[in-house]
Amino acid sequence: MEIRSLRDDEYEILKTFLYEAIFVPEGCETPSFDIVYRPELAVYYESFGSAPADNALVLDDDGRICGCCWSRIMDDYGHVSDDTPSLAISLLPEYRGGDTVRGSCRICSICCVPAGFPVHPWRCRKQTMPYVCMRRPDSGP
Repeated sequence: MEIRSLRDDEYEILKTFLYEAIFVPEGCETPSFDIVYRPELAVYYESFGSAPADNALVLDDDGRICGCCWSRIMDDYGHVSDDTPSLAISLLPEYRGGDTVRGSCRICSICCVPAGFPVHPWRCRKQTMPYVCMRRPDSGP
């Protein structure tokens, strides 16, 4: 398994990983894939790659993208400021657990660095798998 940058021709896959990142509480019905087209979720992928904070790394398992971590400055649930990127991370269901999770934490910690943003402590919802992580507002510059 290797960590690499998401290529421009692969940006469409962000919709799949966004869908996989949706937390569905136990006992609730899983939403249809069309939910990713809602405006409040489309901000995670629309025109991705067009802004300086847009950055994505993937876990590649012998040619198959099994995990993705991406950052961008957007007005989303975890919005901190117009200078702070939000970070999303997602794994395909069959890759959740063990070494893959450790690898996904590694890409999460380095995702913002190539775009020139410092790495900060992250706030994660532990009940979600995959975790949806956002920078803690109190973590400072």
